[in-house]
Amino acid sequence: MIEGHTFIPVELVGPVVDIFINPPPEDEWKQLVGALSDRERQVLELMVTGLDRREIAEALTISLNTVRTHVKNILARVGVHSSLEAVSLALRAGMRPVPHPLAGGGQAAELSPGRARRS
Repeated sequence: MIEGHTFIPVELVGPVVDIFINPPPEDEWKQLVGALSDRERQVLELMVTGLDRREIAEALTISLNTVRTHVKNILARVGVHSSLEAVSLALRAGMRPVPHPLAGGGQAAELSPGRARRS
């Protein structure tokens, strides 16, 4: 990884680009995110903030396996195949990064499509 850049695996580029080229109506995004449980929404919010699974487990005081289960459930409920797609969907639905001590030394991660950068 080059500092300041995040690389996306080739197999994920197509689905993510498709989301930006052919986005469903905004209401549909909000309905999908709204279908999540409170804990799943918390996990997704921390994913949007830029935390990895280990950091999410620490932030929510749950096990890494529990985070993996929540992420798997999030992907299934919103109908995507990767965490990157889930974060993209959440951003489209209006979810925004929140300040968190584990995200860049107390600052929220600044996210743009296809690239995550700590501010």
